[in-house]
Amino acid sequence: MPDESTMEIPIPLPGRYRVRRVLGSGGMATVYLADDAETGREVAVKVMKPDLVSAQAVERFLREIRMTHDLEHPHIVPVLQAGEARGVPFFVMPRIPGLTLRQRLQRERQLPVPEVVRVTTALAAALAFAHERNVIHRDVKPENVLLDGERVYLTDFGIARAVSEAAEDRLTESGLAIGTAGYMSPEQASGERTVDARSDIYALACVTYEMLAGEPPFSGATPRDVIAKQLSLDPPAVRILRPRLPDVVDDVLRQALAKSPADRFASVREFGAAFEAAAAARRTLAQRVRRVARRRSTLGVVGAMAVAGLALLARVGVIGPGRSLPDLDPSDSVRVAVFPLALTGGSAEALLASEHAAHVVRTALMQWTDLTVVDDGLVSEALDAIRVAVPSPREAARAARVLRAGRYVRGEGRPVSDGTEIRLWLVNGISTDDIVAEGAVMVPTGATTPDSLIHQLVERLLLGPAAIVEGGGRTRSLAARRAHAAGSRALRQFALATADSAFTRAVQADPQHAAAHLGIALSRLWRDEEPARWAIAVSQASLGAAALTPRDQRILEAVAAFARADLATACAAWGALVRDDVRDAMSHMGRAHCLVSDDIVIRHAASPSGWRFRTSYREALAHYQLAVQLEPAILAAFGGEAMESLRRLFHTGASQLRNGQASAPSPLKFMANMSWSGDTLAFVPYAKLAATPHLVRDPEALFDAIRRQRELVRGIASS
Repeated sequence: MPDESTMEIPIPLPGRYRVRRVLGSGGMATVYLADDAETGREVAVKVMKPDLVSAQAVERFLREIRMTHDLEHPHIVPVLQAGEARGVPFFVMPRIPGLTLRQRLQRERQLPVPEVVRVTTALAAALAFAHERNVIHRDVKPENVLLDGERVYLTDFGIARAVSEAAEDRLTESGLAIGTAGYMSPEQASGERTVDARSDIYALACVTYEMLAGEPPFSGATPRDVIAKQLSLDPPAVRILRPRLPDVVDDVLRQALAKSPADRFASVREFGAAFEAAAAARRTLAQRVRRVARRRSTLGVVGAMAVAGLALLARVGVIGPGRSLPDLDPSDSVRVAVFPLALTGGSAEALLASEHAAHVVRTALMQWTDLTVVDDGLVSEALDAIRVAVPSPREAARAARVLRAGRYVRGEGRPVSDGTEIRLWLVNGISTDDIVAEGAVMVPTGATTPDSLIHQLVERLLLGPAAIVEGGGRTRSLAARRAHAAGSRALRQFALATADSAFTRAVQADPQHAAAHLGIALSRLWRDEEPARWAIAVSQASLGAAALTPRDQRILEAVAAFARADLATACAAWGALVRDDVRDAMSHMGRAHCLVSDDIVIRHAASPSGWRFRTSYREALAHYQLAVQLEPAILAAFGGEAMESLRRLFHTGASQLRNGQASAPSPLKFMANMSWSGDTLAFVPYAKLAATPHLVRDPEALFDAIRRQRELVRGIASS
């Protein structure tokens, strides 16, 4: 093994430091373990990358680093010395044994809540100390957090600021921001030169979120992808990935991760205190088991938990002597309470199973951004207050009103021959306590994914027919999902204006809903609107193409090809969709519309004119007929005044022509009357000549074709 003391580094350090080995390397610097001969202690020497800071900017860099020298705090790693050698800056810090937070997260993606609280509050204290001395960190991330047993340290204070200042000219030219994409505040990511303490609050909230959820709030294939999400999207609720957290934790993180600095906490100390208080509301599973058993043994009497629950509800002013239940208003309809399910069996274990089923229902509800799910702790306190474990319908209605829940879910489970039937009711608690929806699912004995079955049941309760619309599930907005389902139904029936309106509502509810953007593009395309009216929708759908179903991805391919006037590719894509499912009316409509729209004329020796259209109008009409047979409601789109559209489509007038053009770069233009040849509808294109008016070359064939087409339209209309 080589002698560590002989290791060489790119620059000469002061003689007191003897480098032993590399501790780590990142985008900005390499860190070496060294011995300090003057103190006899181990130190960490951070040597900046030579190409990061120009020689002219070294002094500016060192000035920024030295500003952090007086940050003496139990949770801050101090800078012992800073200098430069051969134009390359370096600085020296105490060596902290242990792991970085990043290494800790690599071993365990989701950390225990007490550990998250300990790390977050320590980092908040360190940042508060720095902020009070006008020092902003600007690069809070797991790699800069050191863990030594129970002790927590934040390192690299001022480094991002120093690099930013030292490389100001180059950064301004490149438009890049110094920091780490996944933890940068929107204002820092957008390149603002001046950021304040609230930027560090955002970064710390990102770190806290990752410790709880196992992943940062935003991720992407490239830093630019991440920054784009930081600037435009709201982070997913952490409870989706960590369901047993109280909803108040989500509230705290949501405020700390607000896009606007003005909407965040006023100080990092305030954020740390709020998070600590929110996390304290969490019950461990063991506490829940003990509470369930205790509640079962005290039903019918006012035990300690009932007293505590009554006291809590009295403090917030919703029940008490002489008080009636609060009135609810329509805004409460998005607030949903979930009560334990009534399951067969009277043991504490059975009751705990009931609470688990309720927990699964809560988790299924929490995926929707436009619902607020009442924290299970508050639900438990409300039930304790009325001295019940599993409420009756009347008790559930009373508890929901106390909790200001405009909707609530109650349910029951009963054994059946092959498993357990779970039945749920979604109830309107605002005025009538009417059942909004109900449904049941059978969970087979030994099912490997019983929770997923309950998730599907909850989705059916909330969405009804919209739950089964293909391609509508990649949104977390109920409003968007419902509007997309309405748009899909209208599109299948060729009610294009209705479809356009519904898809637009879906996009308004969820601007990232790729399937809804695709629906807008398709409905406007089929209305023959100019591409400028729907090209942006195609672009938005393309950005979210990974979230589309395979079928919708193929439709997007066809629509995008149409937008760039590549009708050959578009028609081929619709043809593939027809082959995939010959009973899909939309695919037949798409193929027909594409064939009719393709006006390219190509040479053809067997044609009387020497030319023919690239696509077959007869094939297009056959696809239209199949679409109507598969989806008769399409005819409604051609009813009344719109019957004229059907006549034009099927060419029932003598003056109707089919126009065409040769492929570029040829300037030739064509026109054609239809004729009937045998049993085939035909259009023979003839080149337009400025000096020669178009003549009907075979009047008898033309009128025969018109007669047959009129018979066809009458047959379709009467079917």
